[in-house]
Amino acid sequence: MDDRDGVQEGVEGMDDRDGVDVLLLDVGGVIVPPADPAAVARVERTLGLATGEVGALLYEWEPWYALSTGRIDVAAYWAALGARVGWEPAALASLLRPVWEPAGIDPEVIGLVRAVRSRVRVAVLSNATLALERQLAGFGVRGLFDPIINSARVGLRKPDPRIFQHAIDALGVPANRILFVDDKQRNTRVAEDLGIPSVVYTAAPDLRDALIRCHLLPPGTL
Repeated sequence: MDDRDGVQEGVEGMDDRDGVDVLLLDVGGVIVPPADPAAVARVERTLGLATGEVGALLYEWEPWYALSTGRIDVAAYWAALGARVGWEPAALASLLRPVWEPAGIDPEVIGLVRAVRSRVRVAVLSNATLALERQLAGFGVRGLFDPIINSARVGLRKPDPRIFQHAIDALGVPANRILFVDDKQRNTRVAEDLGIPSVVYTAAPDLRDALIRCHLLPPGTL
């Protein structure tokens, strides 16, 4: 099943009679767009990395897992990355800032969030650092989400089933009344195993269509 099939299955598997009480969104890759590909390529050239390796350096090994569950601080994270690539930590953090710090939010996704909030609660479930809440506040959207479930504060991260159970408990609604949206199918699969209908995010127009199918937006919403 490819990602687009995941969108169809997760939504069409819902029982329309149950409805949705909470829209639960990932942040990176959904609310916050991916880093600019040109910036990523510049960083990879500077570090002598192959195409795609900067993402693995930042997010796909133990220092990120530890930072995003609150087990180490940012200084220890950059020290580990610096040791791996042979750079001084502060210089490496400066080089990577354009691909590490979120540059903005997706206005189309935020528009959908604002529209949906007139019908249901909208919450966040994100693998993130302790800076997440400050970053969302800086973009002027923190107040749109209730609650913000941050892996660094919970001490668990997706796709661990325990953080999804934590989210169910925190939201106070049955799993089948939550609609979860994430850009990684490894996360939506676990959510669906726990009974949470899920959408693999690809683009804002596809998300809009999914929200219409779930009766969270009226037909014809642009």
